[in-house]
Amino acid sequence: MLVYAAALGMLVWPLNRVRSRSLSVYPVVVAVVAAGSVVALASGRVGPGARVHVSQSAVVEQLAGTRGSIVAARAVAEFPAFADFELRADRADGAIAVRGRDRRDLKFDENGAPILAGTYGLGATAVFEVEAVTPFEALGATSNGATVRVTNTSTLAMRDCRFGAGFSKQLVGTLTPGQQVEVTRQSPEVEPVFSCRLDAAVVEFAESRRLVDSNGTAVIVLHLPEPGTQP
Repeated sequence: MLVYAAALGMLVWPLNRVRSRSLSVYPVVVAVVAAGSVVALASGRVGPGARVHVSQSAVVEQLAGTRGSIVAARAVAEFPAFADFELRADRADGAIAVRGRDRRDLKFDENGAPILAGTYGLGATAVFEVEAVTPFEALGATSNGATVRVTNTSTLAMRDCRFGAGFSKQLVGTLTPGQQVEVTRQSPEVEPVFSCRLDAAVVEFAESRRLVDSNGTAVIVLHLPEPGTQP
């Protein structure tokens, strides 16, 4: 705050002399800078408690009857200070690839978790991709003959849910936590799928010295059980 106030003061001082402005402009400048600094601190953008911010967009594939999901995500990390960072994808068995770098430079921590490591400055960003198998699961399905039932097993509401071709109903809309939808399979020849959009981050990130804020969106694709199977 003091650095910004001094810098702005140096700009205002010659203008004040040339235009004969009142010195009251300085308290106004200081007040504006102070307010901005308070907002920055409160939002975790600067200071010792500043967080790494990660925005991600993912495609999640689930196979009914199996545990976990296959995740492919594109993400952008924003760093709050000039320092060395090791951004770790928690509970992910896969890799983090940085745009513009050779995949032979993939890095992992001592436990095998993929990491994004490097030195970044205040406000610097890094674009990267995550390909991994994670324990994240959002949907569950059961099949009984031609009847298929899909359940939102997560704690978040999903939108734009729909069945693929070959079912008695395609458009479902919103699926709240615990809500189920039941349809009849009409064409067993097509690959049975169910998909939803989720407004949340699906890959968990951590950094050993700072907190991490994550947000994002995901498309969840559930590959439904084949006729005659019971997951």
